[in-house]
Amino acid sequence: MSDSEKASRRIKSQLDSFAQTPIHDKGLFQIVLSCLPMPYLLVDTDERVLQTNQACLDMLKIDGSVESCCGKSLSEVFYNDPSHPTVVGRSIQENKIFRDIEVPTSDHHGIELHIVANVFPLYDLNKDCIGGMCIYVDTTESKRTEEALERRMVALTRPLEDTEGIQFEDMFNLTDIQRLQDEFANATRVASIITRPDGTPITNPSNFCRLCSDIIRKTEKGQANCFRSDAMLGQLSVSGPTIRPCMSGGLWDAGAGISVGGRHIANWLIGQVRDASQNEKQMRDYAKRIGADEDEVVEAFREVPSMTPESFRQIAQVLFTLTKQLSSMAYQNIQQARFISDRKQAENAIKLSEARFKKLFDNVDSVAVQGYDRDRKVIYWNNASEKIYGYKKNEAIGVHLEDLIIPPDMRPHVVEAIRQYAEEGKAIPAGELNLMRKDGTSVPVYSSHVMQTTGHGDLELFCLDIDLTELDAVKQELISAKDKAEASNKAKSEFLANMSHEIRTPLNGILGMLQLLEKTEPSDEQKEYLLGAIKSSKRLTRLLSDILDLSKIEAKQTIIDEVEFDIEEMTQSICDVFLLSIKEHGLILNVALDKKIPRRLVGDETRLRQILFNIVGNAIKFTPEGSISVEISLLPCPVEQSCRIFISVSDTGIGIPDDRQKDILEPFTQVDGSYVRSKQGAGLGLAIVKRLVSLLGGSLCIDSEIGKGTTFYVVLQFNFATTTRTDNEYVKPTTENEISPGLNILVVEDEQINRIVACKTLNKLGCKTTMAVDGKNALAKLAKSDFDLILMDIQMPVMDGVAATKSIRSAPEFVSKSNIPIIAMTAHAMLGDRETFLEAGMDDYVSKPFSKQELIDAIARVTMKKS
Repeated sequence: MSDSEKASRRIKSQLDSFAQTPIHDKGLFQIVLSCLPMPYLLVDTDERVLQTNQACLDMLKIDGSVESCCGKSLSEVFYNDPSHPTVVGRSIQENKIFRDIEVPTSDHHGIELHIVANVFPLYDLNKDCIGGMCIYVDTTESKRTEEALERRMVALTRPLEDTEGIQFEDMFNLTDIQRLQDEFANATRVASIITRPDGTPITNPSNFCRLCSDIIRKTEKGQANCFRSDAMLGQLSVSGPTIRPCMSGGLWDAGAGISVGGRHIANWLIGQVRDASQNEKQMRDYAKRIGADEDEVVEAFREVPSMTPESFRQIAQVLFTLTKQLSSMAYQNIQQARFISDRKQAENAIKLSEARFKKLFDNVDSVAVQGYDRDRKVIYWNNASEKIYGYKKNEAIGVHLEDLIIPPDMRPHVVEAIRQYAEEGKAIPAGELNLMRKDGTSVPVYSSHVMQTTGHGDLELFCLDIDLTELDAVKQELISAKDKAEASNKAKSEFLANMSHEIRTPLNGILGMLQLLEKTEPSDEQKEYLLGAIKSSKRLTRLLSDILDLSKIEAKQTIIDEVEFDIEEMTQSICDVFLLSIKEHGLILNVALDKKIPRRLVGDETRLRQILFNIVGNAIKFTPEGSISVEISLLPCPVEQSCRIFISVSDTGIGIPDDRQKDILEPFTQVDGSYVRSKQGAGLGLAIVKRLVSLLGGSLCIDSEIGKGTTFYVVLQFNFATTTRTDNEYVKPTTENEISPGLNILVVEDEQINRIVACKTLNKLGCKTTMAVDGKNALAKLAKSDFDLILMDIQMPVMDGVAATKSIRSAPEFVSKSNIPIIAMTAHAMLGDRETFLEAGMDDYVSKPFSKQELIDAIARVTMKKS
């Protein structure tokens, strides 16, 4: 046997001996127990009842003696359920006293009880726990009274419009009303009852005759007729009582309604009076209709007292006066109840608010709250004030504000500011202050102040201080991090711009030389090599553009360019771009543009074109056979002078697996990520689409099925344009023959290869060219000669293209030539660069490496604009 088991048996033995010891030997504790008037239970550590009293048995309605409860479990005695957990078990296990806790239960007859218990463990002289004690107070009756009063108060204080919330029983004490009804019935010798508006009774009937109570109302039809008749009699009337024969046809009845605030809540009915003209034949007919015994009805009818109509009307008028008084009393009861309730609610709300905010201010650890009286002595000091300023509450209470936390040089100003606040109402503005800790060190705080007047007329000033020490440190860290991020972004932008220039410049030379070589009548084999080299160069150009565009979008440096454009022209241009590629792949391209869409819209045409270009290009790449369909339709738009367009691009290609559809919109991702993938590309096109759609405030989603194809859905919003254009205004790409022959063009380019490419290309188009190596050289040549247009590189030594353009547009010496067309010819090809160059005064833009066709189109645009 273990030591714990031996100790347990020893304690149980002590308790058993204790319970069996005669009263005069149990000592002072046992004498006290025998004198306790309230119910109690004494248990051992196993929660087995050792002792109780008759008061406990009476409270729980236990049939049996005190001795019969001893030895049973506490749960069985108190809850009549051996498995129910008890508070005394927790008290014994936790060595804890529980005071005034509610322990709801039911007596042994099933009636709900409300019990308040005080529970505590018991110890022997060795301070070992040997059991527990429960002392009970039965609060059932007081609880029921409180609940009844609460229900009545709730009903009385509901809005009058809420009919269901106001009942007759809530207005009056039914015992008093029953006594009043009985006295009225006995004095007037009439039957009387108070019912609800629907006729169901509230009070017990007074002076009801045997005919009504024992015969007619005992039948189903008779009782229903009585209820309907009672409801009709009690209809609310302000002019007088309602008097009419009851539905039995043999008796006279009268009634008056009782109201509160215009709401009908009860009927007071009198009657069961026989008129001399009424006969027994009518009663027999009525008995047949309701299924009652005819002879019994006639015999009971003879017992009904008779009264003249005039006498009955006088009694009914007295009843009407009495119901008016009851209605008035009911309304007064509501008003008084509301007044009491409102005042009580207001008082409770104030107390609750004060307690809530005191607890909040006491425990909030980030806001130091101090209260001061009119003399600036501390009356309140919360925990956060102790933490920030170093003074304990008992050190601060009663001490002047300026002697605690105000630095010496600020004290006169603070004292004067508080005086002005108290005497003149001049509020102290909130702001940052450097106050003083107990150790004399400075602490930065943000301080705000509130002055209030107590119910006794005393002024109190409350200060709320927030410690800014950590915030200042975080602010400095944020500023430093922001500076580093901005420096990093600037370095990234400069790197991308330089990379763009350094890669595109030689690439332009390569592509240009290849295109010039293509015009030298090469052999078929050489043509094959040239086409391959040109194709690879263009692919490299697209890859570079995608990388730079994505980088600028992610750096949030992309600017939305709101311009007027023709959506039909833009759509046709997309078709033209992919026409050759569609034929090479043996595909069909279907394009449908909703005619409801206005042709002229305002928005970022460049971004929209790029979105469509990337999605359609992606569809061609991954569609081995079949077709590609582009549909642009109109959606409803809640914004005036705007429209929402719905774009769907679907293909019959390879499809995208469900688990890859989310990833496909991320950079450098393709469906086929293996080493043997069949399609070329870096996987940037759709990533750019996703970011551009988001940048334009639109939405994008994908629907795809493996082996059947993919559909991209895009929704974008544009504004209506203020101008209109004809239906046949689409401008097709310019041909070589459409450029005016003999154009005199100044080519400004610092790279020799690119100068040669540009000049040779223009010469083959029939143009005359002059070279300049930088912006300064260009200005010198322009000053001496006349030119029809200028091809201007952007990044050059000595003077760049932007500076040269601004000089041409604004310098006095170039007034006569300030309108000369200037085309930017640049390797700076990131999104937003075009807008920058146009704002600088340039007329158009070609991005290196440019094709011959791109150069032709740009020249045609600016020369036609000039003409």
